[in-house]
Amino acid sequence: MTVVNPPPSAATRVEAAGGLIRIAYIVYRFHMGGLERCVARLCNHLDRNRFHPIVICVERNGDAADWIDRDDVPIIELRKEPRNDVGVVRRLARLLQSEHVDIVHSHNWGTLVESTLGRRWAGVSVHVHTEHGQEGHFALAGLKRRLRGLATRWALEQADVVLACAESVRTQLHARCGFPVRRVRFVPN
Repeated sequence: MTVVNPPPSAATRVEAAGGLIRIAYIVYRFHMGGLERCVARLCNHLDRNRFHPIVICVERNGDAADWIDRDDVPIIELRKEPRNDVGVVRRLARLLQSEHVDIVHSHNWGTLVESTLGRRWAGVSVHVHTEHGQEGHFALAGLKRRLRGLATRWALEQADVVLACAESVRTQLHARCGFPVRRVRFVPN
């Protein structure tokens, strides 16, 4: 039998990171849009005596980086390959560990499953997920739509908090995967 050391507690990780709570905002791409504006505002206005933000792009960075007016916010690209890139989850988990991340905040379907798996492998204890829109889910049909719905529901069940930026997004999320509307907190843009 192999004994595996449990991941460090959130308090231990915060202490190791100099007392700051490290938050990783995970986006698919960091191009200009509403979701990216939200992430930039969060990064710009966090209390630097308590928090250290980083932005992780599952694919690539973009021109929304110009909206972050702080020099202390690293933006890191994982450079996900097209289609299913299992390596991106491994790269994300390693990055979360090396950066001593305490909270993962994923945004939209394009980051949800990768963030869920990566944060679990890295031992990050808190996962917040925000849905900003539907990203073409309803354009899918048949088995693909059903499988994506199942994956979405599973991953949302793993998150500590699920947020939606509009009431319509809450109800669409429920229609998409059956996740209970009452478990989705509404925070307007």
